[in-house]
Amino acid sequence: DTPPAGPRGPVQKNFAHQPPPREPRSNKQNGEQGHGTALLRPPFRIVQIGEPRSGSTFQFQLLTAIARLKSPPGTDLQSYFIKPDATKFADALQTTKPFVLKIHKEFGSLRDLQRRGDITVFSSTYNETMPSYATYVQKREELVRCSLCEIDRYRPLFGLTDPEVAVVTEYMELYEKIRQCCGMQMSKYEVLRLNGCDMAEFRHAPDYPHCEKYDM
Repeated sequence: DTPPAGPRGPVQKNFAHQPPPREPRSNKQNGEQGHGTALLRPPFRIVQIGEPRSGSTFQFQLLTAIARLKSPPGTDLQSYFIKPDATKFADALQTTKPFVLKIHKEFGSLRDLQRRGDITVFSSTYNETMPSYATYVQKREELVRCSLCEIDRYRPLFGLTDPEVAVVTEYMELYEKIRQCCGMQMSKYEVLRLNGCDMAEFRHAPDYPHCEKYDM
């Protein structure tokens, strides 16, 4: 009963998770950065690219949550996965609506679109930068070590205030538990545990989800 490589299941194409509750925003809160000092401002046109099982879904969900939180009320933010099809990707970029798109394939147009400021690219990877021109690269080993620590690294990019960081942290903590312990993207460790396997030797692994501790 040795777990397969990688703690998580296949990536789904649809993401129906609700955004975190909106916090009132002002230019300054608790002495922290306000919206006016953010490097990235709405309307957001964000593309998340990552190797499968590199934590790409976590980064995609985090970016979607932040973009919804920082966008004006009533914003119709598009958020979805695009298959590795250059035509579909090009069509998706034609929208005038703000978006957060998730892809696994690095299209040739990404670099030029990023340099022109048409989109903002974020990436997730195991060891190497993918791609090198991304605004921010999420490293798999750091994500496994402390996933919620990632949130604070987005503070200067989006001008997140202390209350906003707290809201996003609470949301991502709950999202991560549900994702790893339930549904199609359940941790493979949890799949084995639910099927009666002895997980004693794996409970100290950094990516073991400890779903048995939660009342879900």
